Amino acid sequence: MGRFVNPFTDTGFKIIFGQELSKPLLMFMNFKLECLKSFRTDVQLKNTRTNETISDKIKYIYLQLPYFTKEEDECETYFERWIYIFKNMEILERIPWAAKYSVFARLGEIAKIANMNEKQRRKYDHDLKVLRDNYNILDFAQKKAHERGLAEGRAEGRTQGLAEGRTQGLAEGLAEGRKEAAVEMLKEGMSVELVARLSKLSVEDVANLQSLLK
Repeated sequence: MGRFVNPFTDTGFKIIFGQELSKPLLMFMNFKLECLKSFRTDVQLKNTRTNETISDKIKYIYLQLPYFTKEEDECETYFERWIYIFKNMEILERIPWAAKYSVFARLGEIAKIANMNEKQRRKYDHDLKVLRDNYNILDFAQKKAHERGLAEGRAEGRTQGLAEGRTQGLAEGLAEGRKEAAVEMLKEGMSVELVARLSKLSVEDVANLQSLLK
């Protein structure tokens, strides 16, 4: 484990961004989000019957960090450095660029695990376990879906053409596997938005799955 909290846990995120002294980080991050086009997806709630947006004041922003693959020495802009730190924070032993940019030095001080009180540490350890367990569930479900999709694709390919059958079967298998993983994460009490981000399903699809569990 590194010296800094994992920002993808509820406790870690609140420690980093949920304090009064975190405001400079939020201002910095919100400004730089405008630069994010290829990694950013904006989602708004809409009425599926009328296709009208329910509110222009509620919007979810999803950042697909796995698509950011630059290493530390390849980051050239403030924004790329911020995304690099945010993505790799849990495994870092130091916050890079802290000596040059005060915002990164502040981030390092806030995110140090050693600065947690006992209650925060217990909650963080629990959240981290849940996060890792659900990543494992999702990874297992996707592997199973891949195997099932290939099998279904091969069977269907015998009658409809191998290439077409494998593609369709794999897509259907992956979709089903993601739904199965999403259900398990919802049972663990994870939020609809976090489940949607981890499973790569839409917020609407995850909300529908949640309604079936009630």
